[in-house]
Amino acid sequence: MIDQNKLKNPDQDEQTSQTSGDQAATNATTSAQSSTAATAAAQPEIKSIIVPKDQLSAEDEAKLESGLAKIQREAKEKDTMEKAAQLGMNYIDIASSPINTDLLKLIPREDAEQNLIFPFYRLGKKLRVTVAHPSNLGTLAIINNLKKQGYLINLNLSSEEGIREALKIYNSDQYKVKKQINTRLDEAKIQTYEKELAD
Repeated sequence: MIDQNKLKNPDQDEQTSQTSGDQAATNATTSAQSSTAATAAAQPEIKSIIVPKDQLSAEDEAKLESGLAKIQREAKEKDTMEKAAQLGMNYIDIASSPINTDLLKLIPREDAEQNLIFPFYRLGKKLRVTVAHPSNLGTLAIINNLKKQGYLINLNLSSEEGIREALKIYNSDQYKVKKQINTRLDEAKIQTYEKELAD
């Protein structure tokens, strides 16, 4: 006779297999949760502290505004540098470049401020000038006027902010008394300028 207990029940096997699979999944989930909890416990808690601006001290607020302004300025200079490369021009951070204040008399202050153009270095009749908008009609007129005076123009590109910063030198005593001085010049930069003017 056939022992009925030894006959396999397919449905029972399937249920047994499913139960085993569910148990394995549960064990894996429990293990993962335990691992995550252990990792979280091992790491120090990091709290984000946000202080409203009106609760900052005057000194901290000034530092914050200065930092933001610096970031924005650096981004602007980077954009101007990329634009110069696209136009095939030299980029100059004129606000931090050597400036010969005696050259300011070559362009009237009103024209320089209106058209954002600035002369900053000369070697003989070779003159380096930086502009913010090289295709501006007023800028082109000033450059043509300088050429008529016999200057060979080396045109450079600077940001509007940089030129406005450099234009402040028109208000300096050095310019008002028309002294012929070279300010903030160093030998390395002079050699660089001379090489670029020679090219």
